[in-house]
Amino acid sequence: MANKAVRLYVGPGKPYDLVAVCAIVTVSVLLALLDVQGVVRWTLGFLAVFFAPGYAIVSALFPGRKAIIAPSFTARRDEHTMTISLLERIIIGSVLGSAVMALAGTVITRGILNFDVWVVAVEAITITYVASWMAIKRRELTPPEDQFVLYSTPRLSTPKLSSGERAISALIAVAVVALAALAVQGMGAKPVVEEHSELHIVGVDGDMDSLPSVLAPGQAGLMRVTVISHLSSAEMFHLVLSLEQTPANSSAFDPAQIVDISPGQGRSYQFELQPGAKWQQDVAFVINAAGNQTLYLTLDDGMEVKSNWLPLEIT
Repeated sequence: MANKAVRLYVGPGKPYDLVAVCAIVTVSVLLALLDVQGVVRWTLGFLAVFFAPGYAIVSALFPGRKAIIAPSFTARRDEHTMTISLLERIIIGSVLGSAVMALAGTVITRGILNFDVWVVAVEAITITYVASWMAIKRRELTPPEDQFVLYSTPRLSTPKLSSGERAISALIAVAVVALAALAVQGMGAKPVVEEHSELHIVGVDGDMDSLPSVLAPGQAGLMRVTVISHLSSAEMFHLVLSLEQTPANSSAFDPAQIVDISPGQGRSYQFELQPGAKWQQDVAFVINAAGNQTLYLTLDDGMEVKSNWLPLEIT
């Protein structure tokens, strides 16, 4: 009767552990391709990348309960053997899976493919399925009494806990529940985005190489100025064009007209942007002062001041 109460989960003819890791990878890939969000997808995705491939590889390397550590090179004998437990398989599989996935991903994406969900999905499925198939074949060749088994036995008696042990168990249970709730709230919350703005200058064709570098005195140069707001509310932006980083004074300019810039005199323009809005304008400017000059663009969004510059040779 005692033997009937023993439940065999993994053993000869029952590779349910390999079926489970293959199912984890398959479901995780399907959820990723369907763009399903949630804790289930993140948990299965973590297991599919950092656990399932490694566990399948370990199962292929160690099909039995005992593994040969070092076979002799001079005689057909085993120098040392040891029992491979489920915990050891999980630990080795996690480390090995992380290393193999990282190495394979680096090799595949090194100028061959882009690192995206398709590459990770194909990589995880290929490694897990091939290693699981090899593990099943090797288990079939292993004697039944030496195969890896996972079973449970009936509890003969109910353990009695002291009051201190019950208190510690309750604290552990509360801590696990609290951490799980915190993890669910944290993963489900929207990431905090730091408020900032962007300032870019390029040529009028959108290429940095087309920015002017050499101009004659009075010759107009062209550049495309782009400002993007990532602030939480509408703000007034103050843009200054000058030949000094901190001009003593400035006068307003119209970005639709040619802007005349002189030493010691900055030119300023104010505009309002809503959150997520973009201001883009092709600005024409002339500099009459000969020599090596630097055109500074300074943007004040009310929270911080950022600058960009364009070195010029006026000849």
